[in-house]
Amino acid sequence: MTDQDTILLTGATGNIGARLLVELLGCGDNVRIAVLVRGKSEQDARNRLNANLRLIAPDLVDWGSTRSIEVLCGDITSSDLGLTPHMRERITRSVTHVIHAAASTQWHLPLTCARAVNVAGTTNMLQFAKEAHRVGRLQRFVYLSTAYVCGEKTGTIREIEHRGELRFANTYEQTKWEAEQQVISASDDLPVTVVRPSITVGDSRTGLAVTFNVLYPPLRYILTGKLARLTCPPQNRLDLVPVDYVARAVAHLTLHSKPPSGAIFHLTAGPDRSLPIAEIVKKALSLAGMGSDRLPLMNNESSRDEAGANAGGNHKVMALMRLYASYLQIERDFDDTNTRAALKDSGIDLPHLSQYLEALLRTFICREIEPAERRIASLAAGGRR
Repeated sequence: MTDQDTILLTGATGNIGARLLVELLGCGDNVRIAVLVRGKSEQDARNRLNANLRLIAPDLVDWGSTRSIEVLCGDITSSDLGLTPHMRERITRSVTHVIHAAASTQWHLPLTCARAVNVAGTTNMLQFAKEAHRVGRLQRFVYLSTAYVCGEKTGTIREIEHRGELRFANTYEQTKWEAEQQVISASDDLPVTVVRPSITVGDSRTGLAVTFNVLYPPLRYILTGKLARLTCPPQNRLDLVPVDYVARAVAHLTLHSKPPSGAIFHLTAGPDRSLPIAEIVKKALSLAGMGSDRLPLMNNESSRDEAGANAGGNHKVMALMRLYASYLQIERDFDDTNTRAALKDSGIDLPHLSQYLEALLRTFICREIEPAERRIASLAAGGRR
């Protein structure tokens, strides 16, 4: 690192970005962080950021006055990033690293809407990075992609560029792949790194997450009795990684590693650090105080069109489970050879899911399931009165 590194971070209000910001805050006084956040004003942007930091790092108080951090009210979907000319020029000349983590992670968005954020937003960030590399001090552009840019490929998924005709499960996967293609294409003129996290869950120690997405909605439906059937082989393993591992790895790859431009890294668990879906569901039922007889029937005999769900006619649940079909039914082996080599001797290790699954589920149940049940009970009691 140089004596005065300046990192421009996008996506700091998301699950990975917020935890990454906390990680970067601990990288030393020679690291300055500029955070691009959407908002109606700078104060509104700062308030959004504060809310997430208080959630995942309650011990981190008054961060604005204790660290060299700047909140930039902006928008990646604007060609100028929503910055004033003066501010853009200043940041362009001072930034040394860009970490582009901002994205729309909604799976059900129309393709044009997903492209407006994930593809056009990346185009704008790359244009900024090229200017910073030409006139300033930029050393690295790090793009947070997803391991699922492989689409519905099966078998071993390697840390390489995916080309050719791919079938994607949703518009999120497709637009992240399209954006990744742009980043890799820029590698001849710009020092770029592509990082592909897998399904990212809460912190491995506390279970905390900014949002309980991906893994959690199906569990919510199971624990609340809205989902009775999962059409997937019960031995299939979900590739889950805790957000603290992802954040530490990204920070290390950004500041302490010098891979060749265009290098790709999988932040994935692989089968040797994962658990079967049936074990995850059984653990959730146990922690919620429900018997194993509530375990949903699991098989892979139903067609894909049935969405992997028997939701008792609940069309919302069935529609969501259609989006989960490929994640539940297709088992992949994500190779992370590049990542293991880059993180060697860094002290950054990915624990086996069995070591932190209980923390994830307890926090989820405490924050998402039990409060909902108390609200329902309270409403029912009020109705009787």
